[in-house]
Amino acid sequence: MRIAMILSGCGVKDGSEIHETVCATYCFEERGHSVHFYAPNRPQTQVIDHLSGKSTAEERNILSESARIARGQIHPIEKLNPISYDAIVFPGGMGAVTNLAYQDKELSKLILEPDVEDLIIRAHAANCTLCFMCIAPLLVAQMFKNPRMTFGDMNPIAKQAQELGANVVECKVDEACVDEELNIISVPAYMIAKNIVECMSSAKALVDALEKHMTKSRN
Repeated sequence: MRIAMILSGCGVKDGSEIHETVCATYCFEERGHSVHFYAPNRPQTQVIDHLSGKSTAEERNILSESARIARGQIHPIEKLNPISYDAIVFPGGMGAVTNLAYQDKELSKLILEPDVEDLIIRAHAANCTLCFMCIAPLLVAQMFKNPRMTFGDMNPIAKQAQELGANVVECKVDEACVDEELNIISVPAYMIAKNIVECMSSAKALVDALEKHMTKSRN
């Protein structure tokens, strides 16, 4: 399979969760699947000092920061053609919901950035499976009618997704939630994972579920 992975920066507090990205990449490539990285080419919404946890006045570019994880092998998101891929994977990390989208507090909803929304719409139309880790399923909680997804347990993010119209189910860290109708797969990862070992089990569950889903869809 050909996998496109969408990054949102570098680091759990203001970008992509590094462990989730690396674990997912490892699990896909271990099975012989190719992974290609993409990210928006624009400034981050915020920059967080990962040692202090405090916001800084520094400005950083999402694509440049994501290139740290991708070892420089990354392209702007607008270059991604979903027809060329079997699945698109969104790792978690706060960047998924602050750099790929933003919270409209007045409307109590998550607004996707235009390039991200356009990509998801085109991917869905092309029958390209959408895969989400950790907090990332929140991106499509209100894009589709009653999408089935998981955040592990019924935590505040899961409840927010429910309020946005999602059908949220509970899963163990090494289980995947598959919405066959909407072609969406999600895994809990660090929503409930206690360490990188459990994070790896979540990444493996994602790959297992996607392989099974692709086999079923081809038969």
